[in-house]
Amino acid sequence: MNFTDYKDLRVLVIDDSPMYRAATKEMLIKLGFNTRHISSTATSVQAVELCKEHRFDLVLCDYNLGTDFDGFHLLDQFEALSMLPPHCATFVVTGDSSPNVVRGFSEFKIDGYLLKPLNYDMLKQRLPSILDTKKALKPLLTHVEEKQYRPAHDEIDSLQFCEYQVAREAQFQKIKLLILENKFIEARNQVISLDLSDTSADSLPIELAELAMLEQNVELAMFMTQHANIPAQQARKLDL
Repeated sequence: MNFTDYKDLRVLVIDDSPMYRAATKEMLIKLGFNTRHISSTATSVQAVELCKEHRFDLVLCDYNLGTDFDGFHLLDQFEALSMLPPHCATFVVTGDSSPNVVRGFSEFKIDGYLLKPLNYDMLKQRLPSILDTKKALKPLLTHVEEKQYRPAHDEIDSLQFCEYQVAREAQFQKIKLLILENKFIEARNQVISLDLSDTSADSLPIELAELAMLEQNVELAMFMTQHANIPAQQARKLDL
């Protein structure tokens, strides 16, 4: 994605510091984002309202929001209410990289962490690859969100030879589709077909095991937690 492609992307910056909000906005504009499409707020209440009004492509959420909700609780609300579109790239911005903070956010579907103080070079290095991946996956994720299963499967087929991150996410989405279609044996076989022996590879998203539980297939959920690189802390959430 060229920087000129950023001009149509909607961004939400959540930070209780006016200085950081202003500085982040200036850096985003320098990267090519359109100032009219950059929203910012200091509070979780307004962040929720903004998410009701717009479908954001990128969210930068501060971990410490002062006296307001912290980023952990805000992202929990976003996720519980499905307030962010599936193609949205989400980053936690924090000055605290302690293990407790990192573990706290591990159960959320975020795309990474940005350590304060932010600078232009950091954003230039971290954002493009994630936004490229999200752009490639947007049609697929939209089909899945709207329960358009046949077009979603066709999109997955077209993505299987793309770069690693795109192809990997397409594989995960295929498993999700098969579960939603109650094709549990095929979903299990798809999990088996993944190369999960490499511990440096992306683990199977815990949401897939959670989805299997929602579809009342405990056996498949257990299989996923036992044969995939799902972190033990996340697997315990399933209470299997």
